[in-house]
Amino acid sequence: MAEKTPNQQLAEKLLYKPAYVADKDADVKQKAHDFAEGYKKFMDSAKTEREAAVVSEQMLLAAGYKPFEPKKTYAPGEKIYFIQEHKAVVAATIGQKPFEEGFRLVIAHIDSPRLDLRPNPLYESDHLSYFKTHYYGGIRKYQWGTMPLAIHGVFTRADGSSVNFAIGEDENDPVFCITDLLPHLGAEQNARPLRAEQALVARHGYKLCAQAGHIHVQHARGLRGVQHERHARLPAQPRDVVHRQDEAEDI
Repeated sequence: MAEKTPNQQLAEKLLYKPAYVADKDADVKQKAHDFAEGYKKFMDSAKTEREAAVVSEQMLLAAGYKPFEPKKTYAPGEKIYFIQEHKAVVAATIGQKPFEEGFRLVIAHIDSPRLDLRPNPLYESDHLSYFKTHYYGGIRKYQWGTMPLAIHGVFTRADGSSVNFAIGEDENDPVFCITDLLPHLGAEQNARPLRAEQALVARHGYKLCAQAGHIHVQHARGLRGVQHERHARLPAQPRDVVHRQDEAEDI
């Protein structure tokens, strides 16, 4: 083997060499895979803030945490938690030192990129029914098109009880989608540069309306309308979230 030149020797001393953790720990890939599988399961079960709070509470209880009682005195090492307005989770392990000497905080917000339904979302256009939505999150607006969507939400009854629901998660459920033009019908759209198309969609985020029904039925009054219990279906996975929180007198 040829002797290294002075420059090569100097490079070994000065230049940064990226280190891969897998080279140091043969089991790290499997550990990462196992963690990712658990994380995927969490993401599938926690697509809104409320669902994330529910799943987090289940995980905390399984880990030995107990609901916080304001008037109770806790000993060092005890684990407690509480849920704020069904959307925020606070968990703590009581330490050895008094609060005056400081404490450690780990804070993360529950983010849920989605399309919220507007207060009166349902409307009909071209013999199709749609939901008006309100865009939230960092997903680029043009990427919402033709993706199968599920709707998650909660209804609150007049007596204060609530009902959680999700439509579109089961393989037999109908799904929702933001419609787009077929390639052979979108000549004008295809002629626009991608940057211009993205800018157009970004300016008109309010037009991200989810198709909710397409089958005409005969109503009791003899009027023709769109059946809102049947929805367009797309086969792709995974499904993103259309989110709704309603207050209704009853269901």
